[in-house]
Amino acid sequence: MKKYMILLLCVVTVAVLITQWDTISELRSEDATVLADSLFDRYGYWMLLLTITLTIIQNVITIFPILIIITIHFLVFDVTTAFIATAIATTIGASVCYLLAKYAGQRFVERFWQKRQETANRVVELLTTYGVLMLIILRSLPFMPSNVISVAAAVTPMRTSTYMIGSALGNISMVWLLSLLVAPLWAESFTSYLISYIICITLLLLATTVAVLRKKRRSGSV
Repeated sequence: MKKYMILLLCVVTVAVLITQWDTISELRSEDATVLADSLFDRYGYWMLLLTITLTIIQNVITIFPILIIITIHFLVFDVTTAFIATAIATTIGASVCYLLAKYAGQRFVERFWQKRQETANRVVELLTTYGVLMLIILRSLPFMPSNVISVAAAVTPMRTSTYMIGSALGNISMVWLLSLLVAPLWAESFTSYLISYIICITLLLLATTVAVLRKKRRSGSV
């Protein structure tokens, strides 16, 4: 059953890549302002279905910067819709990549590992040592490849449910940060949005610091 699901997923991915390659090429050009107007003129609010699908694929195969999708969403939709849609899409994409690595077999993981061995090994070490809090931190960092985190998590003892929750929280933080970077494009005033992010990320960093210190104390007492 799992093999058929993976095969179906591959077929759908290939079909989307073929039929939407022009859109993907435009996303790779990184001209989000022009593309946002173009996509909305073509699809209206249905464009959300397209951008969410492409975001899911992007979390498995990095073919364009996720910042472009975030910018488009915040330019076209209200803040709440844009935020929720992007957070859901990135979390589904991270989950799909994780499940592929966990159930597609050793060959999939080995092929992926060969290209990113040093980074992936480091991520595995961090996740194994610090667990879900480190997963949230890594997901919060825009420069960390989502697929590397997903595949690395799949080979750790972390439970699937824990991974899903951690990825969701981390992706919320990441979307929040990247939307702030492009806030001048979609908002005249975003002070409260920025302050809320600073409060949340400060609490996250404090929780992580406490967890790391506790880990070191336990290691020192052994």
